[in-house]
Amino acid sequence: MKRIKIREGDKSRTITMADAIILQNYKAALQKDQIAMGNIIRLAEESGELIDRTDVKQVGRPALFRLSPRTWKNSSLNSVGKLGNDWLSQTTSRPLR
Repeated sequence: MKRIKIREGDKSRTITMADAIILQNYKAALQKDQIAMGNIIRLAEESGELIDRTDVKQVGRPALFRLSPRTWKNSSLNSVGKLGNDWLSQTTSRPLR
């Protein structure tokens, strides 16, 4: 990705062109530019920043799966919170094999 040099006050730095575009939109939105505000909101929506993480319809349900005793014993999860039995909840990752 193309990188460009920008100046902020008395300092300069090199950032990607994409970061420069986002930065310019951010600065324009702070100056109440309606188009820039729309661009920032659209970017936040498309990146998933504006979803309600408590709404099951938007984020899905937690995945539940059973760990084998051997996997549980060797897992770092065993030492983190002592979850009780060998059920692992509140994760969306695939089961360990």
